[in-house]
Amino acid sequence: MSKFETIAKVTPGFGYSVNCQAELFIGMTPDELGYFCEWTYNPENSPFRKAEYLLYPLTPVKKIYYLDRLLHKAISKLLGYEIKNIPFPYLSKFSKEGKDVFSPDFQIPSIIKEGKTIPCTNFINLSPTERDYQVYKRTINSIKENYNLVISFFGELDGIAHWSGVDSIEYRRKVEELDRWVWDLKSRFVSEYKNGVVIVVSDHGMVGVKEGKRIDLEIIFGTPNDKTYFYFLEGTILRLWTFNSNIKQQIEDYLFDLKYGSIIFPEERKKYGISSRKFGDIIFLADEGIMFSPCFWGNKISKGMHGYHPELESQKGIFLCSDISVFKEYIHFSSKTISAKNISQVVKRYLL
Repeated sequence: MSKFETIAKVTPGFGYSVNCQAELFIGMTPDELGYFCEWTYNPENSPFRKAEYLLYPLTPVKKIYYLDRLLHKAISKLLGYEIKNIPFPYLSKFSKEGKDVFSPDFQIPSIIKEGKTIPCTNFINLSPTERDYQVYKRTINSIKENYNLVISFFGELDGIAHWSGVDSIEYRRKVEELDRWVWDLKSRFVSEYKNGVVIVVSDHGMVGVKEGKRIDLEIIFGTPNDKTYFYFLEGTILRLWTFNSNIKQQIEDYLFDLKYGSIIFPEERKKYGISSRKFGDIIFLADEGIMFSPCFWGNKISKGMHGYHPELESQKGIFLCSDISVFKEYIHFSSKTISAKNISQVVKRYLL
């Protein structure tokens, strides 16, 4: 990788891949997209709204974790999309609005639609260890097909980092493998197109998880309801919607006293494009290396996580470019960083 003409770090936006990738390939923040994370409080448009009274009887299942997970997986399979481990009584209050930019039905114009896309999701029936290799081979075959743009998505490293950790042998081996493939692809492409440009970018970084922390909102503030509050708890992000000023203040006071996270205040929310109240009246972010457990993803603690504050060094992605001129125009000189939102602009300059 050190042989690339331009090397920099990518500062992602807030959130997980559904938003990080949108900033990379579209150049839009959550406020501009209209969604932050995959799920949001939206009872009027929840696909489970009519099933509310059928879901409530499943509440006791939560006490039997593996049965609860089995039922969630069965319903996910039936629906064709993940409902995570969202408590059954709360499903009627939430709508899945976050969209995968690689999905064929993604409607917002993006650089992905400018050329040929080879995402690993095309190989869903293959074992996870085969998908990246198939992307690599198909990218090689695409080099001589005269596309104006080829986007190849290697997705295995994220899963390895989550479940094996960033200090694991599996992680190091995968990074070395990707390094060989990327250099091979660059060499083949540049030899075929002397004026061609190769860009390598990742949507976020990753850090080892030190410990899990439990947030006991329901024990302290009671069962969520339409007169008090609702919440959505993911691995590193807690979002809350409050329906009276007293409960909002009480919850903020409780979160202020926690020593493993912080509330994202309005000024910073505006800066990073997550200011919409639709995303929550309160957004609480875990400190680096902390994971909320249990959460709406389940009880298992990952060995590696992302989704922390985007200014942390551990959360920054990589940016490599075979063109040296891009450095002066888009990259912050002193820190050698580039905003994720600028990546699509970098790519577009080569398509004009």
